[in-house]
Amino acid sequence: MTTPHDPLHADRLQVWAQLDDPKTAWRLRHPVGVGIATTRFAFYGRMSTDRFQHFQSSAGWQRFVVDDLIAGHGTIVVEYIDQGVTRSRGWARRPEAAKLLTALADPNREFDAVVVGEFERAFCGNQIEQLGPIFESHHVQLWLPELGGPVDLHNPEHQSLLKLLGVHAKREVQRTRFRVKAAMQSQVLEQGRMIGGRPPYGYMIVDAGPHPNKAHAQWGRRLHRYGPDPETARWVSWMFAQRLAGWSVAAITVSLNEQNVACPSAHDPQRNPHRSGEGWTLRTVASILANPRYTGRQVWNRQHTDHGSLDQADDALGHAEMYRWSRVQEWTISKDTVHEPLVSEADFIAAQAIHSTAHNDAHEFTMTGLFSCEPCGRRLEPHWSHGRASHRCRHGRTSSRLRWSRPSKNIYAREDQAILFLAGGDITIADLPTILEGHRLIIWCDHAEWRLDIDGETVFQQTPPRMTPIPKQRTPRSTESASPEDRVTPMEAVGK
Repeated sequence: MTTPHDPLHADRLQVWAQLDDPKTAWRLRHPVGVGIATTRFAFYGRMSTDRFQHFQSSAGWQRFVVDDLIAGHGTIVVEYIDQGVTRSRGWARRPEAAKLLTALADPNREFDAVVVGEFERAFCGNQIEQLGPIFESHHVQLWLPELGGPVDLHNPEHQSLLKLLGVHAKREVQRTRFRVKAAMQSQVLEQGRMIGGRPPYGYMIVDAGPHPNKAHAQWGRRLHRYGPDPETARWVSWMFAQRLAGWSVAAITVSLNEQNVACPSAHDPQRNPHRSGEGWTLRTVASILANPRYTGRQVWNRQHTDHGSLDQADDALGHAEMYRWSRVQEWTISKDTVHEPLVSEADFIAAQAIHSTAHNDAHEFTMTGLFSCEPCGRRLEPHWSHGRASHRCRHGRTSSRLRWSRPSKNIYAREDQAILFLAGGDITIADLPTILEGHRLIIWCDHAEWRLDIDGETVFQQTPPRMTPIPKQRTPRSTESASPEDRVTPMEAVGK
């Protein structure tokens, strides 16, 4: 919200140049607030993007239209201008528009009417049909240049025109979105153009020559492409080499952390301020191994945005944007190699065929969240062990890091074991839902003793019940006996 510039202090040369304009002459002879009754207006404007639009230019042309519309009727006393907000977003979800709606309900507001510079700047779809009654209930007029004055929601001609403008505004958004996506798909497929976004780990952005559009080239705009990063490119090739050698994603992650290789967020913290940069994770390594850009091709539409109404019958709420991963068949892959590959296409395809054994059995846990670890205070996680529902605590250890030098033994708690433990306190499995509705129940687990707390008070404690041992159902991995140094392929061997 801003306070507009006082028109009485305009440049004298501009005032002289406009003396022949009847409207301007009338305003100069009858200055606002001097001897005449005026309407106090709140101006609402919007810029769809703040990267490719100039604020003063965009807000300026909207103000010119508004000043011409309300000449002789009043003056603008307050401004609400949204920047970088799409018209499909409802007013309640736009920062400045939301402030305007809040000001409407204030009986001591400083304006009597709201004026916009263009219908499409403010509304889309049936938003005005939903917002109109709100303006009317607070006795605030809404002025539109398309109507030449205030909106009358009870006028059939106004209603028809508003519906037409709403449909046109919505169509313009959809048409622009379709044309932009089609152009981006063509540029990637035919030209291998880099069309934005951060470079993948292992690459950096380098110059690719002048822009093919002569006008853009004269403005100094250049094309860009990916080039190998001298510090990280070799590690990408190393990951693919280990994957093809039979390593699991977890083993690769552990090795990277052992060798103190900087993870993507640690290597480029400026682009990743929201990440800790503490080390490699399974998901990071898996995403690198699944990125086809390392073959030298440019790829687009690996992730797309679904646009849908929050309410199909109410455009005033705006549209939701959901980011989803596209199927491989929906990717757009450049026809030619456009940057230096870090892995061959044959090796990349072979790496995608390596998968862990899939377990499709759905396991059911009935006591999730009831167990906590006495030594470290963590909540035990569900873990299916030897065909039984169990829970365990690994004291913060994950598959991406090796066990520390003096590890604490994992704590396990079987659900059938917990049933026997609760029976010692005269609590059956059927009593748990009733108890949990009004109380906080925690079973604190240690190797030598379990403790039952209800609402922070200890009810009883005892040695965990001994259960019949379950025979081991798998043999140890052969790699467990090897030292980390024996399992790490030296960087010098990669690419030879």
